[in-house]
Amino acid sequence: MKHEGHVLRPVTPEDLTDSLAFTMRFNERGKERRTGHEYTAQIAAGELVKQLLQAAT
Repeated sequence: MKHEGHVLRPVTPEDLTDSLAFTMRFNERGKERRTGHEYTAQIAAGELVKQLLQAAT
């Protein structure tokens, strides 16, 4: 698939989980959020992906 001249590729659930967890752990400047919930971000991202996969079926 192409979008604005770029070729887009499908992502795996694992890639999406990692991306979501990253956005929950770091702010817009790339600095780590000091919340103590680094592991929680990974778990929450995994649950979001599960919900998205269920909704798609």
